[in-house]
Amino acid sequence: GEPVYAAENVFGGSINYINYAEPDTIFDQLVTRFEISYTPDKKFTQNGRNQFYEHDEFAMALIMEKYHKFTDAFPATFFVFQWMHKTESDLLGLPLKWKGGETDRRPTGGERDNGWDAVVFAAVQPFPNAIWQAHAAVLYDLDGGYLFAPGVKYKASEAWNFDLYANILNSWDNATSISPIEWADEIAARITYQF
Repeated sequence: GEPVYAAENVFGGSINYINYAEPDTIFDQLVTRFEISYTPDKKFTQNGRNQFYEHDEFAMALIMEKYHKFTDAFPATFFVFQWMHKTESDLLGLPLKWKGGETDRRPTGGERDNGWDAVVFAAVQPFPNAIWQAHAAVLYDLDGGYLFAPGVKYKASEAWNFDLYANILNSWDNATSISPIEWADEIAARITYQF
């Protein structure tokens, strides 16, 4: 059939707070942000049907981030922690209503836990002289799966950059958002020339 892109109204807001503590401690200049959005009558496609499944959805996130210098030998580390919650869909935007079924029970998905939840931790560590940079991110889906994304960057000169990174996915419950994309493990390399 012909694709239909339905209009939706999304209402959102955020609150930011910068914490000041003893200088050079982990809590000094820690940025904390809470974001929330509300989509009335969010429209989800249904396989084989011409009508949308509609339901109000709330999405929210609590984010903490900062630069912190653990040692004088290295530049500051940037790290982020995030908790995400959605009431009607998962990370991929798939409705929870049809997730998590087994041969002996109907789908329950995140509805059994009142929504979808995940936590993320990411960090970037430049090395001295900023020639090398290591980074990693982990997304843990509380329904039973994870995405691990390590990487390294090498800045050979002002013009040349080399990146090597991976995406490693695993799930142990078909209610998780990782389950439909678990096959997508990858290793990738990128060479960039700037002129």
